[in-house]
Amino acid sequence: TRLMITTVGGAFSLVLLMVLIYYAAELVHREQQARLQQIVDATPYPSGIMVAAKALALWFVLLMMLAVITLTAIVIQLLHGYTHLELGLYARGLFGAVGMDFFLLAVLSVVVQVVSPNKFFGMLVVLLIFIGLRFLPDLGFEHYLYRFEVPSAPYSDMNGFGHYAKPLIALSGYWLLWCGLLVAGAHLLFARGVAVPLRQRLKQARNRLTPMFIGGVTVLALLMGLVGGYVFYNTNVLNEYVVEMDLEEHNAEYEKTYGYLKRSPVPEIMSLDTEVDLYPQERRLRSRGRAQLVNRSPEPMAELLFSLSQDLQVSTLSINNQPLTLLDATQNVWQYRPQDPLAAGATVTLVWDLGWLNPGFP
Repeated sequence: TRLMITTVGGAFSLVLLMVLIYYAAELVHREQQARLQQIVDATPYPSGIMVAAKALALWFVLLMMLAVITLTAIVIQLLHGYTHLELGLYARGLFGAVGMDFFLLAVLSVVVQVVSPNKFFGMLVVLLIFIGLRFLPDLGFEHYLYRFEVPSAPYSDMNGFGHYAKPLIALSGYWLLWCGLLVAGAHLLFARGVAVPLRQRLKQARNRLTPMFIGGVTVLALLMGLVGGYVFYNTNVLNEYVVEMDLEEHNAEYEKTYGYLKRSPVPEIMSLDTEVDLYPQERRLRSRGRAQLVNRSPEPMAELLFSLSQDLQVSTLSINNQPLTLLDATQNVWQYRPQDPLAAGATVTLVWDLGWLNPGFP
Protein backbone atom coordinates (compact mmCIF):
# COMPACT_ATOMS: atom_id res chain seq x y z
CA THR A 1 0.00 0.00 0.00
CA ARG A 2 2.79 2.44 0.81
CA LEU A 3 4.29 1.82 -2.63
CA MET A 4 0.92 2.48 -4.27
CA ILE A 5 0.53 5.75 -2.33
CA THR A 6 3.97 6.93 -3.44
CA THR A 7 3.37 5.90 -7.05
CA VAL A 8 -0.13 7.32 -7.58
CA GLY A 9 0.64 10.41 -5.48
CA GLY A 10 3.46 11.35 -7.81
CA ALA A 11 1.67 10.31 -10.99
CA PHE A 12 -1.43 12.43 -10.37
CA SER A 13 0.26 15.49 -8.84
CA LEU A 14 0.25 17.45 -12.09
CA VAL A 15 -3.43 16.64 -12.68
CA LEU A 16 -4.35 17.84 -9.19
CA LEU A 17 -2.37 21.04 -9.71
CA MET A 18 -4.08 21.84 -13.02
CA VAL A 19 -7.53 21.16 -11.56
CA LEU A 20 -6.80 23.43 -8.58
CA ILE A 21 -5.64 26.31 -10.72
CA TYR A 22 -8.55 26.03 -13.16
CA TYR A 23 -11.40 25.46 -10.71
CA ALA A 24 -10.20 28.16 -8.31
CA ALA A 25 -10.49 30.64 -11.17
CA GLU A 26 -13.93 29.36 -12.18
CA LEU A 27 -15.27 29.36 -8.62
CA VAL A 28 -14.18 32.88 -7.77
CA HIS A 29 -15.18 34.53 -11.05
CA ARG A 30 -18.28 32.53 -11.97
CA GLU A 31 -20.75 35.20 -10.78
CA GLN A 32 -19.06 37.82 -12.97
CA GLN A 33 -18.98 35.46 -15.95
CA ALA A 34 -22.73 34.83 -15.56
CA ARG A 35 -23.34 38.58 -14.97
CA LEU A 36 -25.02 37.80 -11.65
CA GLN A 37 -22.47 39.43 -9.36
CA GLN A 38 -24.66 42.41 -8.46
CA ILE A 39 -27.60 40.17 -7.53
CA VAL A 40 -25.50 37.70 -5.53
CA ASP A 41 -23.46 40.39 -3.80
CA ALA A 42 -26.62 42.27 -2.78
CA THR A 43 -27.52 39.43 -0.40
CA PRO A 44 -26.61 40.04 3.27
CA TYR A 45 -23.66 37.71 3.86
CA PRO A 46 -20.13 38.50 5.08
CA SER A 47 -17.54 38.50 2.32
CA GLY A 48 -15.42 36.01 4.25
CA ILE A 49 -18.23 33.46 4.07
CA MET A 50 -18.10 33.55 0.28
CA VAL A 51 -14.31 33.16 0.25
CA ALA A 52 -14.41 30.28 2.74
CA ALA A 53 -17.25 28.59 0.82
CA LYS A 54 -15.27 28.69 -2.41
CA ALA A 55 -12.18 27.30 -0.69
CA LEU A 56 -14.23 24.50 0.91
CA ALA A 57 -15.81 23.72 -2.45
CA LEU A 58 -12.33 23.35 -3.92
CA TRP A 59 -11.37 21.11 -1.00
CA PHE A 60 -14.40 18.95 -1.79
CA VAL A 61 -13.23 18.62 -5.40
CA LEU A 62 -9.80 17.57 -4.11
CA LEU A 63 -11.34 14.99 -1.78
CA MET A 64 -13.34 13.48 -4.65
CA MET A 65 -10.25 13.31 -6.86
CA LEU A 66 -8.19 11.72 -4.09
CA ALA A 67 -11.02 9.23 -3.53
CA VAL A 68 -10.93 8.29 -7.22
CA ILE A 69 -7.13 7.92 -7.05
CA THR A 70 -7.53 5.68 -4.00
CA LEU A 71 -10.09 3.48 -5.77
CA THR A 72 -7.78 3.24 -8.78
CA ALA A 73 -4.92 2.10 -6.59
CA ILE A 74 -7.13 -0.46 -4.84
CA VAL A 75 -8.32 -1.88 -8.18
CA ILE A 76 -4.72 -2.26 -9.31
CA GLN A 77 -3.89 -4.10 -6.08
CA LEU A 78 -6.86 -6.45 -6.49
CA LEU A 79 -6.01 -7.16 -10.13
CA HIS A 80 -2.55 -8.24 -8.99
CA GLY A 81 -3.99 -10.52 -6.32
CA TYR A 82 -3.17 -8.30 -3.35
CA THR A 83 -6.08 -8.34 -0.89
CA HIS A 84 -4.55 -6.76 2.23
CA LEU A 85 -6.18 -3.38 1.65
CA GLU A 86 -5.05 -0.79 4.21
CA LEU A 87 -7.76 1.84 3.94
CA GLY A 88 -6.53 3.64 7.04
CA LEU A 89 -3.09 4.01 5.48
CA TYR A 90 -4.66 5.41 2.30
CA ALA A 91 -6.52 7.96 4.42
CA ARG A 92 -3.40 9.03 6.34
CA GLY A 93 -0.92 8.75 3.49
CA LEU A 94 -2.83 9.95 0.43
CA PHE A 95 -5.35 12.35 1.99
CA GLY A 96 -2.94 13.54 4.69
CA ALA A 97 0.78 13.34 3.96
CA VAL A 98 0.46 13.64 0.16
CA GLY A 99 -2.73 15.69 -0.10
CA MET A 100 -1.99 18.37 2.50
CA ASP A 101 0.14 20.45 0.12
CA PHE A 102 -2.76 20.54 -2.36
CA PHE A 103 -5.26 21.57 0.31
CA LEU A 104 -2.97 24.47 1.22
CA LEU A 105 -2.52 25.40 -2.43
CA ALA A 106 -6.30 25.35 -2.91
CA VAL A 107 -6.78 28.09 -0.32
CA LEU A 108 -3.92 30.12 -1.76
CA SER A 109 -5.40 29.80 -5.27
CA VAL A 110 -8.78 31.11 -4.12
CA VAL A 111 -7.19 34.05 -2.28
CA VAL A 112 -5.07 34.97 -5.31
CA GLN A 113 -8.14 34.88 -7.55
CA VAL A 114 -10.03 37.14 -5.12
CA VAL A 115 -7.31 39.77 -5.45
CA SER A 116 -6.73 39.21 -9.17
CA PRO A 117 -8.51 41.51 -11.69
CA ASN A 118 -9.37 38.52 -13.92
CA LYS A 119 -9.14 34.75 -13.75
CA PHE A 120 -6.40 34.33 -16.37
CA PHE A 121 -4.02 36.67 -14.60
CA GLY A 122 -4.81 34.89 -11.33
CA MET A 123 -4.09 31.49 -12.89
CA LEU A 124 -0.72 32.75 -14.08
CA VAL A 125 0.14 34.16 -10.65
CA VAL A 126 -0.76 30.88 -8.90
CA LEU A 127 1.36 28.91 -11.34
CA LEU A 128 4.31 31.28 -10.84
CA ILE A 129 3.93 31.04 -7.05
CA PHE A 130 3.89 27.24 -7.26
CA ILE A 131 7.05 27.21 -9.39
CA GLY A 132 8.73 29.80 -7.16
CA LEU A 133 8.04 27.74 -4.04
CA ARG A 134 9.71 24.73 -5.66
CA PHE A 135 12.90 26.77 -6.23
CA LEU A 136 13.16 28.18 -2.69
CA PRO A 137 15.41 25.35 -1.40
CA ASP A 138 17.82 25.91 -4.31
CA LEU A 139 18.17 29.53 -3.18
CA GLY A 140 18.98 28.53 0.40
CA PHE A 141 15.46 29.01 1.81
CA GLU A 142 14.87 25.50 3.12
CA HIS A 143 12.97 26.06 6.35
CA TYR A 144 9.39 24.79 6.30
CA LEU A 145 8.23 27.81 8.31
CA TYR A 146 8.21 29.86 5.09
CA ARG A 147 7.96 27.31 2.27
CA PHE A 148 4.15 26.95 2.33
CA GLU A 149 4.32 23.17 2.31
CA VAL A 150 4.66 20.30 4.74
CA PRO A 151 7.65 17.93 4.92
CA SER A 152 7.51 14.50 3.38
CA ALA A 153 6.72 11.70 5.81
CA PRO A 154 8.10 8.36 4.62
CA TYR A 155 6.11 5.37 5.78
CA SER A 156 7.72 2.20 7.12
CA ASP A 157 6.02 -1.17 7.51
CA MET A 158 7.92 -1.50 10.77
CA ASN A 159 6.84 1.64 12.67
CA GLY A 160 4.47 3.52 10.35
CA PHE A 161 5.25 7.22 9.98
CA GLY A 162 7.32 7.03 13.18
CA HIS A 163 8.98 10.27 14.29
CA TYR A 164 7.99 11.98 11.03
CA ALA A 165 4.38 12.23 12.20
CA LYS A 166 4.96 15.06 14.70
CA PRO A 167 6.56 17.54 12.26
CA LEU A 168 3.93 16.66 9.65
CA ILE A 169 1.05 17.36 12.06
CA ALA A 170 2.68 20.49 13.54
CA LEU A 171 3.46 22.07 10.17
CA SER A 172 0.07 21.11 8.77
CA GLY A 173 -1.56 22.96 11.66
CA TYR A 174 0.81 25.90 11.22
CA TRP A 175 0.02 26.35 7.52
CA LEU A 176 -3.70 25.75 7.99
CA LEU A 177 -3.71 28.62 10.47
CA TRP A 178 -1.87 30.70 7.89
CA CYS A 179 -4.60 29.78 5.42
CA GLY A 180 -7.13 31.10 7.91
CA LEU A 181 -5.27 34.43 7.93
CA LEU A 182 -5.21 34.42 4.13
CA VAL A 183 -8.98 33.93 4.04
CA ALA A 184 -9.32 36.81 6.52
CA GLY A 185 -7.26 39.00 4.21
CA ALA A 186 -9.38 37.94 1.24
CA HIS A 187 -12.48 38.90 3.25
CA LEU A 188 -11.13 42.47 3.43
CA LEU A 189 -10.40 42.64 -0.31
CA PHE A 190 -13.37 40.71 -1.67
CA ALA A 191 -15.12 42.74 -4.40
CA ARG A 192 -18.88 43.17 -4.00
CA GLY A 193 -21.00 43.98 -7.04
CA VAL A 194 -19.25 45.36 -10.10
CA ALA A 195 -15.50 44.96 -10.58
CA VAL A 196 -13.67 47.25 -8.18
CA PRO A 197 -9.99 48.23 -8.63
CA LEU A 198 -7.61 46.90 -5.97
CA ARG A 199 -6.72 50.40 -4.76
CA GLN A 200 -10.36 51.13 -4.02
CA ARG A 201 -10.82 47.78 -2.31
CA LEU A 202 -7.90 48.59 -0.02
CA LYS A 203 -9.70 51.77 1.04
CA GLN A 204 -12.96 49.90 1.60
CA ALA A 205 -11.20 47.23 3.66
CA ARG A 206 -11.11 49.57 6.66
CA ASN A 207 -14.88 49.43 6.90
CA ARG A 208 -14.73 45.64 7.38
CA LEU A 209 -12.35 45.79 10.35
CA THR A 210 -15.02 45.05 12.94
CA PRO A 211 -14.12 44.12 16.56
CA MET A 212 -15.21 40.52 15.92
CA PHE A 213 -13.01 40.31 12.82
CA ILE A 214 -10.00 41.78 14.65
CA GLY A 215 -10.54 39.40 17.56
CA GLY A 216 -10.73 36.37 15.27
CA VAL A 217 -7.60 37.38 13.36
CA THR A 218 -5.77 37.96 16.65
CA VAL A 219 -6.66 34.47 17.88
CA LEU A 220 -5.52 32.92 14.59
CA ALA A 221 -2.26 34.89 14.68
CA LEU A 222 -1.55 33.87 18.29
CA LEU A 223 -2.22 30.19 17.55
CA MET A 224 -0.08 30.38 14.45
CA GLY A 225 2.72 32.00 16.45
CA LEU A 226 2.52 29.29 19.13
CA VAL A 227 2.63 26.44 16.63
CA GLY A 228 5.38 28.19 14.66
CA GLY A 229 7.36 28.67 17.86
CA TYR A 230 6.99 24.97 18.65
CA VAL A 231 8.32 24.10 15.19
CA PHE A 232 11.19 26.60 15.51
CA TYR A 233 12.13 25.19 18.93
CA ASN A 234 12.34 21.67 17.52
CA THR A 235 14.28 22.65 14.40
CA ASN A 236 16.53 25.52 15.49
CA VAL A 237 16.92 25.21 19.27
CA LEU A 238 17.04 21.46 19.92
CA ASN A 239 18.90 21.02 16.62
CA GLU A 240 21.48 23.04 14.73
CA TYR A 241 19.69 24.30 11.62
CA VAL A 242 21.99 23.87 8.60
CA VAL A 243 20.97 24.52 5.00
CA GLU A 244 22.28 22.48 2.09
CA MET A 245 24.58 25.30 0.91
CA ASP A 246 26.28 25.47 4.32
CA LEU A 247 26.63 21.69 4.38
CA GLU A 248 28.28 21.67 0.95
CA GLU A 249 30.62 24.45 2.06
CA HIS A 250 31.43 22.49 5.22
CA ASN A 251 32.26 19.38 3.17
CA ALA A 252 34.36 21.39 0.71
CA GLU A 253 36.35 22.88 3.60
CA TYR A 254 36.90 19.38 4.98
CA GLU A 255 38.30 18.19 1.65
CA LYS A 256 40.58 21.23 1.37
CA THR A 257 41.91 20.75 4.90
CA TYR A 258 42.40 16.98 4.94
CA GLY A 259 42.58 16.13 1.25
CA TYR A 260 46.37 15.66 1.51
CA LEU A 261 45.73 12.53 3.64
CA LYS A 262 43.92 10.76 0.81
CA ARG A 263 46.86 8.50 -0.04
CA SER A 264 48.30 8.27 3.47
CA PRO A 265 48.47 4.78 5.01
CA VAL A 266 45.78 3.91 7.56
CA PRO A 267 45.76 1.14 10.15
CA GLU A 268 43.65 -1.95 9.56
CA ILE A 269 41.23 -3.57 12.00
CA MET A 270 42.43 -6.95 13.27
CA SER A 271 39.59 -7.64 15.71
CA LEU A 272 36.41 -5.89 16.76
CA ASP A 273 34.24 -6.20 19.86
CA THR A 274 31.30 -3.81 20.05
CA GLU A 275 27.92 -3.32 21.74
CA VAL A 276 25.17 -1.08 20.40
CA ASP A 277 22.13 -0.13 22.51
CA LEU A 278 19.14 1.22 20.58
CA TYR A 279 16.44 3.41 22.15
CA PRO A 280 13.80 3.85 19.41
CA GLN A 281 11.38 5.87 21.52
CA GLU A 282 14.10 8.35 22.43
CA ARG A 283 15.66 8.26 18.95
CA ARG A 284 19.15 7.66 20.31
CA LEU A 285 21.80 4.97 20.41
CA ARG A 286 24.89 4.20 22.42
CA SER A 287 27.91 2.36 21.04
CA ARG A 288 30.70 0.89 23.18
CA GLY A 289 33.56 -1.32 22.13
CA ARG A 290 37.21 -1.89 21.37
CA ALA A 291 39.18 -2.65 18.23
CA GLN A 292 42.70 -3.92 17.60
CA LEU A 293 44.40 -1.78 14.94
CA VAL A 294 47.57 -2.81 13.12
CA ASN A 295 49.95 -0.87 10.91
CA ARG A 296 50.21 -2.96 7.72
CA SER A 297 52.24 -0.35 5.85
CA PRO A 298 56.04 -0.51 5.72
CA GLU A 299 56.33 3.00 7.10
CA PRO A 300 55.80 4.07 10.75
CA MET A 301 52.78 6.23 11.57
CA ALA A 302 53.50 9.37 13.57
CA GLU A 303 49.81 10.15 14.19
CA LEU A 304 46.32 8.73 13.68
CA LEU A 305 43.34 10.93 12.79
CA PHE A 306 39.70 9.95 13.32
CA SER A 307 36.88 11.86 11.63
CA LEU A 308 33.55 11.54 13.45
CA SER A 309 30.05 12.67 12.60
CA GLN A 310 29.01 16.01 14.06
CA ASP A 311 26.04 14.31 15.75
CA LEU A 312 28.16 11.92 17.79
CA GLN A 313 28.64 12.62 21.49
CA VAL A 314 32.01 11.36 22.72
CA SER A 315 32.19 9.95 26.24
CA THR A 316 35.34 7.88 25.75
CA LEU A 317 37.77 7.76 22.84
CA SER A 318 41.25 6.46 23.62
CA ILE A 319 44.11 4.36 22.25
CA ASN A 320 46.21 2.32 24.68
CA ASN A 321 44.55 4.21 27.56
CA GLN A 322 45.70 7.55 26.11
CA PRO A 323 42.69 9.83 25.40
CA LEU A 324 42.51 11.28 21.93
CA THR A 325 42.61 15.06 21.60
CA LEU A 326 40.09 17.09 19.63
CA LEU A 327 42.17 18.48 16.79
CA ASP A 328 39.41 20.23 14.83
CA ALA A 329 36.11 21.01 16.59
CA THR A 330 34.51 22.35 13.40
CA GLN A 331 35.05 19.10 11.49
CA ASN A 332 35.02 16.89 14.63
CA VAL A 333 38.46 15.39 13.88
CA TRP A 334 40.31 13.63 16.73
CA GLN A 335 44.04 13.01 16.92
CA TYR A 336 46.21 10.29 18.47
CA ARG A 337 49.95 11.05 18.57
CA PRO A 338 51.98 8.32 20.30
CA GLN A 339 55.28 9.04 22.01
CA ASP A 340 56.98 6.80 19.46
CA PRO A 341 55.64 6.40 15.89
CA LEU A 342 53.56 3.28 15.32
CA ALA A 343 56.04 0.91 13.70
CA ALA A 344 55.20 -1.45 10.85
CA GLY A 345 53.33 -4.47 12.21
CA ALA A 346 52.69 -2.82 15.59
CA THR A 347 49.21 -2.89 17.11
CA VAL A 348 47.19 -0.55 19.30
CA THR A 349 43.82 -0.85 21.03
CA LEU A 350 41.09 1.66 20.27
CA VAL A 351 38.37 2.01 22.94
CA TRP A 352 35.23 4.08 22.51
CA ASP A 353 31.97 4.98 24.18
CA LEU A 354 29.84 7.11 21.84
CA GLY A 355 26.25 8.33 21.77
CA TRP A 356 23.96 9.54 19.01
CA LEU A 357 20.92 11.62 19.98
CA ASN A 358 18.28 12.97 17.57
CA PRO A 359 16.31 15.64 19.45
CA GLY A 360 13.45 17.63 17.99
CA PHE A 361 12.30 17.26 14.40
CA PRO A 362 14.33 15.30 11.85
